[in-house]
Amino acid sequence: KQLEIEEYCKALKDEGHTYANICRLLSYEYNITRSEDQVRYIVSRKDKPRLSVKDKLFLNEQEKVLVLCDLHIPFNLDILSIVEKHKDEISTIIIGGDLVDCAEISKFVSLGKCTLEEEKIKSHQLLVEIDKICPNIPKVLITGNHETRWGRYLARNGGVLTNFHSGNILKEICDGFTVYDHNKNTSTVYGKLSSYHVVEDWFFQYGDMIVCHPISFSSIEGRTGVMAVDYFVKQGYDFSSCLVAHTHKQATGWRFGKFFSETGCLCFEQDYSNSGNLKYAPCQQGYGLITFTNDKYDHNESRIYSIDG
Repeated sequence: KQLEIEEYCKALKDEGHTYANICRLLSYEYNITRSEDQVRYIVSRKDKPRLSVKDKLFLNEQEKVLVLCDLHIPFNLDILSIVEKHKDEISTIIIGGDLVDCAEISKFVSLGKCTLEEEKIKSHQLLVEIDKICPNIPKVLITGNHETRWGRYLARNGGVLTNFHSGNILKEICDGFTVYDHNKNTSTVYGKLSSYHVVEDWFFQYGDMIVCHPISFSSIEGRTGVMAVDYFVKQGYDFSSCLVAHTHKQATGWRFGKFFSETGCLCFEQDYSNSGNLKYAPCQQGYGLITFTNDKYDHNESRIYSIDG
């Protein structure tokens, strides 16, 4: 009956009837009362498809990029909730280094380390779940300082097996791998992740934004961001903004007319971080949701989120 009423209203409108007249005819024909606004909604607004958030951004010549840094799997926060929150508006995801922690091959001594095998599996599983949430958008992985642990370990211990492995653990994860359980004589295949692009470098430029994961850093708030801008300016890069990972802190500022932001981390604090060092400052958890308008970093629309609020 509702569909019949809608079609009746649309037909009357096509014949040139006013909304007021359609209301009177509805009362006469169907013995129902509708306001002019309700009739207007039926005959005009319902015919127009509702635009998605991405479509609205596209019409405004805008796009949004989600920047996630320092996950340190298996010590990561709930990354999937963040991706789920922004899935309907983002066009690209950039993971800005230290996806994995590589704790087992760290030089730092601790008890109960997660094995490298477990880290690779957990990382692969997380990337698969992210891809399920956002299946049709590109995803970029930058190499962080924790990923470089794999290359150093392989150089020292790989021996005759060195040429069977990539020097980048992110490529190992995204190219797919097999885990063999020789005790049970079984194997488990973790497939290729084709929607992920691994950047075998510590920075990546997207439009006029650089996302970087430097090896060196300063404990002074914002100083690493300043150093990063200085580096890319001296190297001759054309950019307007620089998002900096690695510090596990959040700070923003300007340098030489370039905006910088230390984005914070997406992992839990580790016990060794606060073990009597009086210079220690708690990590700040957060991520970036960056808006580009007309292919330019939009400072007014972009946001660096703090998990702590």
